Formats: sequence, C-alpha cells, structure tokens
Amino acid sequence: MYDLPYKGICRLTTPFGKKGGWACGWHIGIDLVGAGNKTVYPIAAGTVIRAGDGGAYGNHVRIRHTDGNLSLYAHLSKIHVKVGQSVSINTPIGIEGSTGHSSGSHLHLEIHKGDYKYPPKGSIPAACPWIADPAEALGIANTVGLVKQKEGDEVLKKIKINLNGVIKEVTSIEKDGNNYLKLQDLRDSKIEVGYDSAKKIPILKSK
Repeated sequence: MYDLPYKGICRLTTPFGKKGGWACGWHIGIDLVGAGNKTVYPIAAGTVIRAGDGGAYGNHVRIRHTDGNLSLYAHLSKIHVKVGQSVSINTPIGIEGSTGHSSGSHLHLEIHKGDYKYPPKGSIPAACPWIADPAEALGIANTVGLVKQKEGDEVLKKIKINLNGVIKEVTSIEKDGNNYLKLQDLRDSKIEVGYDSAKKIPILKSK
C-alpha cells in the first residue's frame, strides 16, 4: 500500500475507470484536490524519471519505485524535482495546479505496472492489467468524496471551539478520528494554563 500524495486531507473528485471523453474512453487514474496544503508528495520512495511538460498532462512528474511500478503526477502548477533525483515520501515534488488539459486545480494520479503505456481507444480497465487502480493501491475507496487518512496518520487542521462562551479557532491534530489541542490554545481570561515542574504535569486553573 502506498501513501497519499498530500500531507493533509484531500478529496477524490474523479474515480478510476469512469467513462468519459478521454482518448481511451475511460479515466486511467484518480483526481485528487488538496483541502488545505496543495503540495504534492510521492506515494512511495523512488527515482524521478521524467519532469516537465507532458502535453495533455501539463506539468507532470513520473517516478519509478523500487517495486517496479511507475507513478505519474499531472497538471502541477510548479515542479520541485528533476530527472535522476531520488525522492522519499517526504520530498515535495510539486504544487497542485491546472496545467495541460484541465478544467480546474487538481492532481491527476496514475500508477503503471512497469513502463508508461496509454490504453488503446475503446478499451476497458479489465483489458489493461498494466494500469493499477490508484485508489486501491492507496487503500482508499474509489468513490467521489473526502479521502480518509490511513490508520495512525496525523492531520493538522483548524477547528472552532466554544471556550467559555467565546468561539475561538485553534489548531488541532486529528489522529484516528480524535482531535488533540495544544494546552496554550485553551488559555483565555477565565482559564490559566501552567506547569507543575515537580510533578511534571500541566495545570489548568479557573480564574
């Protein structure tokens, strides 16, 4: 299983295999839109084998992984890597965009088993075993909607809380469906946040 190409929450907007006006007649990847940070990362470690203009793909990057598969990232607004560069899942490879044949900002992601090969016109996914379903490879549902993070992933996001009758926006870390806040973000005129150095525990007091 691979990692998501975003460090935050994203949304799947066009699923794999959808029929439409593509040259082969169906969507050979998935389209994702970052909900916050638009930086795109590799789905696995590997080596950049192509980076630049890809015609309909616009600014795109192709990465060869150690399992022999190839991942393709299309429609980027900016590219941050070069051919021959080794990358990890934490290497920014570009920024989500709308270059090439695109109607809006998104990331088009494909996975090829071996070398890149576009399907013949009029084909179907089942007849093209060299193209993997990216949603399945990422461990997510191949349906339009919010992409859930894998078990254990941490997501930094902004949430609103009611603190003593006042609505306050704070930074939250979401992990396994739970939201965790920084103690200092709970500080206001009615709450005092301190630290007991002897017992090595935080102290919350009402003023």
